[in-house]
Amino acid sequence: MELLLPLVILTALTALVATWAMAWGPPQRRWPLADVGTVFLLFIGTAGLSGIAICKWMSGSWEPQDDALMPGVLGTLHAGLLASGLVLRRASPAALGLVASPRWGWGAAGAGVPLFLAVSATWAMLASQVGLEIEPQQMLAELSGVPVPDRWVLVAYGAVGAPIVEELLFRGFLLPPLVRRTGELAAVSASGCLFGLAHMSDPYAVVPLVVLGMGLGWLRLRTASLWPGILVHAANNTIALASSLFGTTL
Repeated sequence: MELLLPLVILTALTALVATWAMAWGPPQRRWPLADVGTVFLLFIGTAGLSGIAICKWMSGSWEPQDDALMPGVLGTLHAGLLASGLVLRRASPAALGLVASPRWGWGAAGAGVPLFLAVSATWAMLASQVGLEIEPQQMLAELSGVPVPDRWVLVAYGAVGAPIVEELLFRGFLLPPLVRRTGELAAVSASGCLFGLAHMSDPYAVVPLVVLGMGLGWLRLRTASLWPGILVHAANNTIALASSLFGTTL
């Protein structure tokens, strides 16, 4: 019986968003910033509720435990799927950037990966010069201590799931109405800052992630496609996860 309430919560959240999505369509080429705010609030709220419910489901406690990394990631994944479904119902694939990239976009993506690693290394060096100790993100720090099957789920989420969901939300859904409202430069800057602030669980990573977010925004606007940005994002996460598994922080 103790699993009944978490199952009810997850089912209710899914049903609510599915009903909302059906009433929100059909997909359009333009949407207001108010819709973006609605989706982001829903994503944050459902991530928290899903994480709590899954924690109860897996550990028997409503309070986060020492092994709460997996419930938290599963809750975020559940919220990401719900938010992505709502976005795809509201906006057309072409307007979101789910179209083929020009060839040069893939070259730019390939060049962007080492460029961002250089930015991260430079930031770490500068921070150390002023006495700041750069620590790995919580998920990376705890990754090597979780069971191997759970570890592969977390790696798959970090390397594939998170880049797709975050690019769809930040560069697909947020960026176009920002550009219409403020212009390209301000929109890329604002979306990059919001992307960095969304990762405040690791304060030392905010600055390089703001740079990454701005670079991904530029790539999205120049190529009109999300796919090169997804590649850069996935490569960055994969490198960070691999370095954690091998006991090295980049």
